[in-house]
Amino acid sequence: QVPVDHGRIDATSSILRSHRSLLRLGALVTHTVVADERFTEVAECVLDVPSRVAWPQDAADRLLSAIGTAEADAGPGLPANRLAPAVAAAHRELDTAAAGRGQELSVEANAERVAEITRATEYYAAALAAIDKRRGGADAQRRALLDARAQATVGERDRRLAEISEKYRHQHVLRPYRLHLIDVPVWRLATDVRRGERRWSGSACKASAATPGASRTTAD
Repeated sequence: QVPVDHGRIDATSSILRSHRSLLRLGALVTHTVVADERFTEVAECVLDVPSRVAWPQDAADRLLSAIGTAEADAGPGLPANRLAPAVAAAHRELDTAAAGRGQELSVEANAERVAEITRATEYYAAALAAIDKRRGGADAQRRALLDARAQATVGERDRRLAEISEKYRHQHVLRPYRLHLIDVPVWRLATDVRRGERRWSGSACKASAATPGASRTTAD
């Protein structure tokens, strides 16, 4: 489980049975890809509490399937100073995943955005060309008025293009609705990493034990 290049791993104790706390955070993710067009998806993150590292999706799916029929019971719980950082890390994982999902959705709406920008650009280009044409045969006073109109048209064009970009800017909102603590039985094996005569102590390999027997506790 722990590869070591040009060295080896030595066990330094017997295998011990232990437990590992996992956090399961579920959220409703509301995506806005185009203004006034929203839809909601369900997202979940299963995260190891001590290390605050998220489980891969396939491993999390297997674990949740194994405990899907388990009854929630009152576990020992965790102190707030350990639980709060894990919740924050899980929220960040969901937020990052939602942002990646938003990039995929933005690609689908990109053709519509480009078409709208093209229409607006062509419209204001034609308006500025008409003003410039009228300016050629105008007197000084008239040219000053036309110059002011051209500046106003440029400002209006820039505002319109900014509005279109904002219209198609992806946004998402997370609304957590599920928070579970999962107590997973594990085997713990303390090891040393060796390279030649040098030894690094304190490493450990943990393997999930009988996951069907994992218990689930609900955190308020």
